[in-house]
Amino acid sequence: MIDVMDVTFMGAEPRMDGRLSRWRYRYRSVLAVLLLPSLLLIGVFSYYPAVRSLIGGFYQWNGFSPPTYAGISQFRQYLQAPTFGTEAKNIAILTGGSILISLVSQFTAAEVVTYMPRRAGAIAKYVLVLPIVLPPLVLIEVWAYLLQPGSGLIDRILGAVGLPQPTWLSDPHLALIGILLVGFPWISNLGFLIFLGGLQNLPRDVLDAGRLDGLSAVRRVFAIDIPLLMPQFRIVVILSGIFAVQNFVPILLLTNGGPGTATLVPGLDMYQSAFASDQYGYGMAIGTLLFVAMLVFTLVVMRTLRPRTNSLTLARRWGFMFRRTHIRSALGTGVALVAAGVLAAGCSGGSSSSSGSGSGAPVTIKAVLPPNTGPITAADNAGLKQLTQQYEAAHKNVTVQWLPNNMSSITQANAQLESQASGGSAPDVVWEQYGPVTSGALPAGLLQNIKPYLTKPNPYVPGNSSWLSLFTRLTVPYMTSQNGDIDIILGSNVETGFFYSKAAFAKAGITSPPTTWADFMTDLGKLKSAGITPLMYTTGEPCNPSWFERLATSSLLANQVSQFNVNHSQVTNGLDVAVGIHKGIISMTNPRYAEAWKLLGQMVPYSASGQSGYGACQDPNVTTPPLSPQPLLVQGKVGMLWGGSWWIPQLDSAGFTGKFGVFPEPPITTASTPLGLGTSTLGVIGGPNGNGQWSITSQRADSTMTPAKTATVMNFLAWLFTPQHLGYWLKISGSGAYIPTETDAPTVNLPGLSSLVPTGKVPTVVDVVLDDVLSAAATNSGMRLVQEYVNGSLPYSAFASQWQSLLTSSAQAWATQNHVDLGKY
Repeated sequence: MIDVMDVTFMGAEPRMDGRLSRWRYRYRSVLAVLLLPSLLLIGVFSYYPAVRSLIGGFYQWNGFSPPTYAGISQFRQYLQAPTFGTEAKNIAILTGGSILISLVSQFTAAEVVTYMPRRAGAIAKYVLVLPIVLPPLVLIEVWAYLLQPGSGLIDRILGAVGLPQPTWLSDPHLALIGILLVGFPWISNLGFLIFLGGLQNLPRDVLDAGRLDGLSAVRRVFAIDIPLLMPQFRIVVILSGIFAVQNFVPILLLTNGGPGTATLVPGLDMYQSAFASDQYGYGMAIGTLLFVAMLVFTLVVMRTLRPRTNSLTLARRWGFMFRRTHIRSALGTGVALVAAGVLAAGCSGGSSSSSGSGSGAPVTIKAVLPPNTGPITAADNAGLKQLTQQYEAAHKNVTVQWLPNNMSSITQANAQLESQASGGSAPDVVWEQYGPVTSGALPAGLLQNIKPYLTKPNPYVPGNSSWLSLFTRLTVPYMTSQNGDIDIILGSNVETGFFYSKAAFAKAGITSPPTTWADFMTDLGKLKSAGITPLMYTTGEPCNPSWFERLATSSLLANQVSQFNVNHSQVTNGLDVAVGIHKGIISMTNPRYAEAWKLLGQMVPYSASGQSGYGACQDPNVTTPPLSPQPLLVQGKVGMLWGGSWWIPQLDSAGFTGKFGVFPEPPITTASTPLGLGTSTLGVIGGPNGNGQWSITSQRADSTMTPAKTATVMNFLAWLFTPQHLGYWLKISGSGAYIPTETDAPTVNLPGLSSLVPTGKVPTVVDVVLDDVLSAAATNSGMRLVQEYVNGSLPYSAFASQWQSLLTSSAQAWATQNHVDLGKY
């Protein structure tokens, strides 16, 4: 019997459909008008930019000038870029990792929630979905704190249980893992809801049949749930892959593609090229290639993960279907992803080609010349100029703009650099010294880690295994920072020692240079007795203001340096020094440290009164303060001067050849003080501190420094740093006084130079106050105190008191500025 209501409903439905159809026909124009605004907005803000981007990749456009047709040159430029292989490898790892994480974590969570008790499952569902409403930037900032080295929550937990504390985002080997960690446990996402909806709508008859056949929960998952949810798996794989390629925001905010290019991906390169370098056409070309790659990826996934099982056959064949069909499908997708990564990485075969940036968008490299060498047209820079012109001729799109360097000290240069960096206008290549760079005195993130480039072969040197292998074994430790990064490249060594007048030594009856500090002090007395001013003391001026501090403390604290050199680096940095001061080792209360300054006080009676401010880096013929004392040395009016290897060609060219000698700073032995250790200090003062000291600024400091431009800059430096090229331009720049840091570079054999060069391991260099290790303010205050002490206007007791106050306040200020708790060391 049919109910009346059923009859009425069944008969009314067709009539209602007919009325609706007639209503739609009558008001179709109204509907079209109502839809038109939405269609226009979608077209203007979605489809037009997409189509314009696809077309724009074939044009060079800076966003202002009219576009210029470039054909496929920009696509070729990107595919041949030195960073392409790294970008492709990184995105393949991130995409594969994101897909794997999404499938495992979100499907597992959906399974657990589905089979939980009804009330508990509802609560769990809301708890897991709620974080979706959090703004992504908040999530990223939270993970930035969690992954912060040392003080982050993750490192604190690891340290509490005695495990190593990795530098997640600054270690090239861990940075990608750190990016993948963001969002852990990766459940609060759309994939979870997709799987949950699929599981809640599985056919009950199939589930009941499986239960009757005695399937366990685990067996049910693999035999029923996964095969029937293949459409859901397919959509989650596609969405996760597309999201991984598109979402470069965590990388931008956490690492900006660094360290080096360890986390650089095509999306970030596209963004930086377009919005930081105004290379919109190039950025659109990268976007087009990404679109094609994701289209191919989607088609492969759609074909590979096609559902081949329905609920009717599954009830009889779950074991067979799982083993044959879906393992094959999953393996097919995995093989496709792995193959994509391998092929992408293989594309880097030409990434280190010497062609570098031979074609493509114009690139202007702004590089700072060595200090006080004049413009690039000056005779001192003739070698650099010639090599630059040769590089520009081979790389038509690259222009190198060399900037004169008029800074009198590295302190002034770094102050200017920090000012420029605050506005994002720093030069691309800046003159630096390893002391401030490796000690952590510069703000973090100002310079780039170039180690990823140095560990690859120099493209202009046939047969080399890595660029680093070209350097001498004593050079690389000076380039390496406490975290293992390399933020500076060092081109040459300068060595220091005492230059002496042969006429003055003969008059004083000194037959040979001193070999110990006690002999040195004895010879000072002989010179004074002969009526000769024994010594003009110099603070080093811009060359090396910490020369005596380095010599004495590195020698006298050699058996205590391990107690505060927490980073085990070649040169102590700010943390090491602050720890040493906190522990009372670098303290005037430590007899060993105080002895260094007592030895300096013993030199005061032999120093020229009121003339302790000469510039060791000044030209020999300078007659205005700070005076150059070399002529006084040759005339026999001054017996000894501290200076550097760069004096040798200067003195020779001034006609003083054969009238002077040079010996290294003598070791402090027990003959001078019971605390002497006799440690050789060869290489402690000087080292790879000559010409060719450059660092590469980060994009934060230099808004134009995209990863692509960084690769071009490093390619240019690789050209300058082939052994033959390095020896060539250093010979011109320093008249042979600079000793190249690369083993096979040609050198000039100057008399006396070999005695200043270390042949064995250099002891740990203890830099304390006078070399910007703690701060520029501490250096300036320390220079003033040393000047007054050497001039005799400040007695030792007053100097010791003021020096200790300077040590304590500078260490506290450094720790506060760098958020370091010295108490844990």
